[in-house]
Amino acid sequence: MREEEKAGLGEFGEFRSAEEPQSEEALIGESALDARLNEAIRGGIRAGREEKGRRRRRAVKRWTTMASACALVFVCLLSIRVSPAFASMLRDIPGLERFVDLIENGDRSIRLAVENDDYHSLGLTDEADGKSLKVQGIIVDESRLVLFYELRNSEKEQPLSMDRTWINSVIGEIPYRNDGHIGSIRESVTKENGQNIVYGTIEFWQEEGKTNWPAAVTLHLQPKEASVAAGVESDGSYRHLDEALFQIDFSIPAEWYEDKKQEIPIGQVIEAEGQKIEVVKAVVSPLRVAVYLSYDKNNSKQISFPGDMRLVDETGKQWGTNSGHGWSSANDPGVFNNATMYFESTYYDKPNKLTLEGSWFHAIDKDEKDVLLDLDAQKVVKAPDDRLKIEGVTRTSGSRMLLELSISGVASDDNWTYTLFDGYFYTVSGAPVRIMESGNSKDSSASGVQHMYYSLPLAERPYEQPLRFPLFSYPAYLRQEYRIPLW
Repeated sequence: MREEEKAGLGEFGEFRSAEEPQSEEALIGESALDARLNEAIRGGIRAGREEKGRRRRRAVKRWTTMASACALVFVCLLSIRVSPAFASMLRDIPGLERFVDLIENGDRSIRLAVENDDYHSLGLTDEADGKSLKVQGIIVDESRLVLFYELRNSEKEQPLSMDRTWINSVIGEIPYRNDGHIGSIRESVTKENGQNIVYGTIEFWQEEGKTNWPAAVTLHLQPKEASVAAGVESDGSYRHLDEALFQIDFSIPAEWYEDKKQEIPIGQVIEAEGQKIEVVKAVVSPLRVAVYLSYDKNNSKQISFPGDMRLVDETGKQWGTNSGHGWSSANDPGVFNNATMYFESTYYDKPNKLTLEGSWFHAIDKDEKDVLLDLDAQKVVKAPDDRLKIEGVTRTSGSRMLLELSISGVASDDNWTYTLFDGYFYTVSGAPVRIMESGNSKDSSASGVQHMYYSLPLAERPYEQPLRFPLFSYPAYLRQEYRIPLW
């Protein structure tokens, strides 16, 4: 495979944070679909942003998002009232007075870190074209960095929104780059002194196995409003843009995160329908608890991720997924050897007992991990079962078409919102093609039906059919209750 092809496959980012130059309106504005479908696509894309998988450039390591579980945690937390004492404390920390509600009602790992003086004020600003970015401060452990930011521009303009962001470092022999995620579901906008102020958090996650951050990095941030925000060529291919409107240098001293973790060996095996899943260990650090899973290579089913895994302390309090990410090692797309589940951190809370609980996993037969679709005939040629349907294939512009699918039979205890595919598909010749945008939505009733939408680039010549789509997730289940004490 040529280097440019490897680069094209290697860095998905969040489908819309890194590679979406066009707005939701641009995606559907040229479509001939009726208003109902248009609104479903808008809602689906918004919901799907938080569930997008990302692939790293060096091949066999994959980060994946499980936003539905994450969203459930945030929905529960949003009902919590802001504590006056906590609000008063945050207002005394430079730069955090605007973030009171976001921290109080968000990830408990972040709140506990702030309460335990693990927040580091920076107060750094960059200005360009009458706009500004301010980095108020960061919280960091060896695997996760949370950055608090403010974007400002004139209230006569549209408020700025995030297109893409990354940190890099040129210190040392090996160049370092880490692409960011918009970490706060509750990113907020306010107006003050004639300016729009957008504030929220950006998160950066270390690649699996790395525990040291560069001593000094540069943050790059590109708002969507800037003219260079387009990241997709007219032919639908993704191009990496190495310039951003804002750049801010800051340090990450090792003493801010070193020697702040606890590793807990577990080594217990869950057996379900002849399949084996080993819970290898847990690592507790200030910003998350990581639980490492390993799948037996002799399993007949391909297991991806647990569906309802959670941490429960002795009071019955659940520590939900925070960044909601798992890492998987694979020799080829769709083949999972292991996974890591991330939860809100108990590092500063220190419960007396902590138990890992759940009842089911996503699993399909290993020979069913690919879906074949004939888009010309609008026919499913191959799928794990007959629940997957093509609802429509519509040309939305001169360079795109919109594929709508539905999946039925989603279990009542399954709160996932499914994306199905891992960001790309293959032509008959085996060439990979990037899915430009994707989204999803659930039926409002308890019907167990979900809809998925994919914006696919058109080729100069029509694709030979059928096309192959590797599955990322699918509502097929391996059920077995388990309860494993961590301590």
